[in-house]
Amino acid sequence: MSSSKSDGPLSKAKNNENAERLKAQGNALHVQGQYKAAYKKYSEAIKVDPTNAILWANRAASGLAMKE
Repeated sequence: MSSSKSDGPLSKAKNNENAERLKAQGNALHVQGQYKAAYKKYSEAIKVDPTNAILWANRAASGLAMKE
């Protein structure tokens, strides 16, 4: 029986790797003052790993920076 779900240890590791890559891209954009683009990158990362609280905090920081 094959499963379409990808929830094994290798998939989790790959998701974490993808989320970290997106977070790094968001961080670089945030430092450059591109807050809207950073917000989008953090949102992508959250879709990959919604349990990572740092992603939520970083996205919130970008959202606040857009309002300044």
